Amino acid sequence: MNAKQRKVHFYTWLFLILAVPVLIFFAVKDLSFNSFNQKSLTNSIPNSEYAVKTVENDLIKVFVYKNKLAIEVKTTVKSASTLLYTIDTKENKDMLLGQITTPGSYNFSIEKLPAGIILYDTLKDELITKLKL
Repeated sequence: MNAKQRKVHFYTWLFLILAVPVLIFFAVKDLSFNSFNQKSLTNSIPNSEYAVKTVENDLIKVFVYKNKLAIEVKTTVKSASTLLYTIDTKENKDMLLGQITTPGSYNFSIEKLPAGIILYDTLKDELITKLKL
């Protein structure tokens, strides 16, 4: 490398050292992270007085209504792909309701009252939790 190339090389690296952290800062600044807020969670869950049945464990709380299933996820599920299924009386997967991602409340429409629900990790092919209703 001659002197001119060394000088260009030095200023290029100096520019990158200063520019990359600034770009990272502006990229991360506008990200919104879902935070678990108990106050907003209780407002989004329907009134439990009208629920046909209420069941809970340490991970989720389930409110069963005539045509709706409301689920409150209390803590973070340690799985990348958690799916919620209804189960029949023989404890077989009956119907896929949807995906559970973060703590919060989820509402699902149902046609009939299920015998129970399961949270299932499809990547690891394992059961996370099961609740009988």
